[in-house]
Amino acid sequence: MSLIKQWFDTAAGNNTGSPPNYPTEGWAPSQVNDTIRQMMADIRLQFEDGGWFDWGHTITYVSTTEFQAAGSHAAVYAVGRRVRAVGSLTGTIYGTISAVSAATNTDVTVTWDSGTLQSETLAVSVGWDSNIDPGFITEAILIGTKRTFTKMQVPSSNDLGSVTGSQNWNVDDYSILELTATGNITIAITGTPVAHQAMRLVFKQDGTGGHTLTLPGAWVSDISWAGIQTGASECSVIDVVYDGTTYRYAGAHFAS
Repeated sequence: MSLIKQWFDTAAGNNTGSPPNYPTEGWAPSQVNDTIRQMMADIRLQFEDGGWFDWGHTITYVSTTEFQAAGSHAAVYAVGRRVRAVGSLTGTIYGTISAVSAATNTDVTVTWDSGTLQSETLAVSVGWDSNIDPGFITEAILIGTKRTFTKMQVPSSNDLGSVTGSQNWNVDDYSILELTATGNITIAITGTPVAHQAMRLVFKQDGTGGHTLTLPGAWVSDISWAGIQTGASECSVIDVVYDGTTYRYAGAHFAS
């Protein structure tokens, strides 16, 4: 386990203890090397912990859904933040903070994904991000204490498999639609695209080929394109971007 949780947030605070955990004054040359190696190990261990951080607070069991952290730490244990708790009886469980009360100590109530706290010595870590699971996040839109994502920023895919006839494409749920045509296909858009949403249609001919594709009416009026590949097992990829008013043709790619 990383010892970063024992470090202080001021330089003077770390002039305590002894090497290699703390770089105190008057240390021997050999202790300089030992301390640097220890710091390297601590930082590496912290990054290997997958985005969870243990602040080093003394944790006390209160109930199956509540623990207390020694000291006033409302900002650390903010409502909506993800939490990991570990104990020999508790196991490793994850949850989301639903309530916090901070005075002399900080009482934290958690809605656990599964499992509950047990009355024992507990190690509690919080996610690096303020209110979601740790992970690499880009282009997030902050709304209050929650993060939401545009459909362009989270491009999910739906593969319909082998189909024929009219097919609905809910762009609220999927920015990418894939299908293998066993007959003529008509695409109908449901849902409401957002401005700058990118959409991709992957249209594959079956082993027979020759099947037609009818695009959504709004696409037909807004874009001009050269059509699809019609040969057996050929594939056409059509990219479109919605600018908030009009569908813009971004290009087509063909492969056999």
